[in-house]
Amino acid sequence: GNGTNERDFTRRELLPYLQKYANQLKNNRIIFYDTSRNLYKDTKSGDGLYDLYYGLSSITEIHLDAGIQNIGTGGHVIVSPGKSNYTQDLALAAVIRKYNGIWRNTASSAGLSYRTDLLNLNVSKKVDVSYRLVELGFITNKKDLALLRANLDKIAKEFVQIVTGETL
Repeated sequence: GNGTNERDFTRRELLPYLQKYANQLKNNRIIFYDTSRNLYKDTKSGDGLYDLYYGLSSITEIHLDAGIQNIGTGGHVIVSPGKSNYTQDLALAAVIRKYNGIWRNTASSAGLSYRTDLLNLNVSKKVDVSYRLVELGFITNKKDLALLRANLDKIAKEFVQIVTGETL
């Protein structure tokens, strides 16, 4: 959407900021999935999350939503009902709210969206690892993209601090 695709935005624009802050961690470690691979396809074939989960305290996937051009706006955090770290999930949603706003369909749940129909979410639940899928905003909304791009450094730093509990 808007001349940008989700893969390139998350890998080329956001990931360098996340890596910058992950490299500053003193007591924790963040593992980034191989960007030449597709986690969904790998998990579907029996690898992916099935190979990754051992020793992980949580898994955070970051995406962008899509919708009718410039109509959908705001982000949210997708979690499994009853199997998540809601403190972290709510904190991630608060970061989205601060920099881009919350998707209106999740306003009554503080930016959380409860789902049971996503492969990686269900596999994470099966292997007993806290999982969330963060939708930063709508790739089809120029304002969302502009707000996200203007705040990528801040968003990345806050996300790294939230998922690790470490202050940078």
